[in-house]
Amino acid sequence: MQSFLYYIPYAVLTTMTIPGIFYATSSRISAIVGLIVAILTALKTKSLTLVAIFACMAVYVVEMVLKI
Repeated sequence: MQSFLYYIPYAVLTTMTIPGIFYATSSRISAIVGLIVAILTALKTKSLTLVAIFACMAVYVVEMVLKI
């Protein structure tokens, strides 16, 4: 029971964050690219600041490419 309760904050944070990712951008493609970049950066660096910077840069670049 204690190990179950340990993971509840992570589950709640995930259910609040994932929908926000897909509604914060103008296209689903840029949201998916940003999510993938964020996951890969988080696994590699473990730095929240770098994750946010790289994910924002990826979304920006993809949205600029899609506008062309």
